[in-house]
Amino acid sequence: MLAISNYYVGINIGSVSVNLVSVNEKGKYTIAKESHVGKPQEVLDKLLKANSNPGKTFYGISGSFGEISEIIAVERGIKALEEQFDVILSLGGEAIVLYVMSKEGYILNVLSHDKCAAGSGEFFIQQIERLIL
Repeated sequence: MLAISNYYVGINIGSVSVNLVSVNEKGKYTIAKESHVGKPQEVLDKLLKANSNPGKTFYGISGSFGEISEIIAVERGIKALEEQFDVILSLGGEAIVLYVMSKEGYILNVLSHDKCAAGSGEFFIQQIERLIL
């Protein structure tokens, strides 16, 4: 009989898109992202249905009114990757945030700029998609 893994799903509902990451106990993950055009619930339902898992699923939500703050979600996510980063750059639809990281994976400082940043994250995403990166 095959053992069914537990899954851990992180959800972020931003001003522009809904983002979903699903990770099983073996570390295998999938990422789904879609612009919500003002209808985040519809997009979330669609992404959850398209990325359903056979095992028991645990959810964590970040973003506006989320269960986990974005800062904590970034820190936990980086620690789970078991990689070392000097900085993490978050390009959102309303702000640009730079997280300065310690060698141990803790956030040392957060620098944020929300003046004239509206749409900047979406702009970069469009350019990256055009370059197929």
